[in-house]
Amino acid sequence: MDGDHPLTNVMASREFIYDAELSRVQASIDRSQACEDAYRQLQKDRLLIGVGRISMGMSLHILLDNEGWKGRTGAKSFRRFLLEEGIEPRAAYQYMQVARAYIVEHDVDPRRIALVSMRLLIQAIKFLTPDTLEDVIAVLTSMPTVEAKHSLENGFDEVMSEALSSDRPALSKSVARALGVLDELTLDERSDFYRVLRLRSDAPAATGPGAEGFRPAHSAH
Repeated sequence: MDGDHPLTNVMASREFIYDAELSRVQASIDRSQACEDAYRQLQKDRLLIGVGRISMGMSLHILLDNEGWKGRTGAKSFRRFLLEEGIEPRAAYQYMQVARAYIVEHDVDPRRIALVSMRLLIQAIKFLTPDTLEDVIAVLTSMPTVEAKHSLENGFDEVMSEALSSDRPALSKSVARALGVLDELTLDERSDFYRVLRLRSDAPAATGPGAEGFRPAHSAH
């Protein structure tokens, strides 16, 4: 029978191997596509959650300022109102603080800062002025948390302005290697690293801008 012929068996075996390999490749493609879809959805969800928190803070701010929370749940305090609504008070006050500073006082579109952590947004409030607003948001949205916090606390000098520029020259190999190592450090290790840099920059022999506190890049012009 033809099915018992050695050549037929070899061809059938190769076809089986080909089909199996094709299935593995397709499965790999499907997994890769699934991961890409999941990552895009993650970013959408993060944006939605971030905007939702700020929007909630805005609503709570209005209710608190206008005593609109009274008479809705029988609560005798705003904190009790939050608890009865299932809202954690500490988080609620953070949302309100961010909404008041960025939305009420500076009219920032919440989508611009929705992906920034609440803690970092709150830490940056003390640096917000009409003149520094855009610089602060640029740092908050373009840097990892530790680097953004360090930048805000030490001011915006010419070096920081260059770092944020999209047309800055390519980094040297030594700087690129240093940044590669920096990326592998934990948050605490990076904080220690910046603390040491600050100590060195404050030494008497040190020269250069950035020692006078918060100074937006455009203020030097």
